[in-house]
Amino acid sequence: MKTIIRILIIACLILNAKAQTPFDSFAPDVSRPMLQLKPETLKDTVSGKTISNLQKEQIKDDIRKWLSVDPLADKYPNISPYAYCGWNPINAIDPDGQDSIYVHDQSKRPNDRGSVGETYTATVTVIQNDKIVGKYRGSTYPNSASNEDNSTTWNTIADGSFLFNNAYGHNGGREKGLNIIDDNGARENQGISPKGDAVTMRNTNVHEGKSDRGNYNSRGSHGCITIHPADAEAFFSHFSWTNEAQTKGTTVGRLFIIR
Repeated sequence: MKTIIRILIIACLILNAKAQTPFDSFAPDVSRPMLQLKPETLKDTVSGKTISNLQKEQIKDDIRKWLSVDPLADKYPNISPYAYCGWNPINAIDPDGQDSIYVHDQSKRPNDRGSVGETYTATVTVIQNDKIVGKYRGSTYPNSASNEDNSTTWNTIADGSFLFNNAYGHNGGREKGLNIIDDNGARENQGISPKGDAVTMRNTNVHEGKSDRGNYNSRGSHGCITIHPADAEAFFSHFSWTNEAQTKGTTVGRLFIIR
C-alpha cells in the first residue's frame, strides 16, 4: 500500500512540474490566447483567418487603455490613476477615462407648436470620475419651421458618440458652449438632413436654449444640442473655464446621443 501511495505522489509531482498552472494537469489546455499577437501574422486561431490592419490597431488601442494612466488623474488626486471606473466597473463604463455626457432623447421630434413644456424632451446626464454629478433637461433637435409646421429646415445631429471640448464658446465665442468635435479635433460630426440623408455638420455645440415658451424659436438651435435655460448654469458649472466670461476652458470629454 505504501508503495502505491509513493508512486501516486511521484506521478503528481511530475505532472505538476510540466503544468503552467495548478489546474493544467487535470483539465485540457484552455490557456492559449484566442489571438496570436504577432504583427506580421495576426490570425484568429479558431478560424485561421488573417485579421485586418484596422482590427490590429483596434486591438492595440484596447490593450493600451488598460495600461495607461487616467488622463484626468490630476483632476481627481484622491483616486488611483489606474482605477478603472473608480473601482466600480459593474455600475459604470469609462471608454477613455474622460468626462462623459449622456443625452437621452425621444426618437421623434418634439411637438413644439406653441405648448409650454414640450420644447426640451432629453435627459442630459453628466458623469465625472464614474459618478453622476447632475441630470438636466435638454434637446437634441433644432427649431421647428414655425408654430404651424413642426418640420425643420436644419440638420439634426445623428445618434452616436462624439468628442467635445470647451476651447471656445457658442455664437462665435460670445456665449458658453461645448464644441462637438471629431477624433482629429475638427468641429465636424455626422448629422441627418430634414430629408433623412446622412450629412456632415460643422460648428455644432451644446449651448443654452432660448426659452421654454413652446414656440419654434424656443430651442434657439440650428442643429446644436440645447440645455433648458433654467438648468444651463448648473450644467455648465461642471466644466473648467479659464476666463471670466466662461467662454473658454480646458475640459475635454465624450458626448453620447441616444434616441
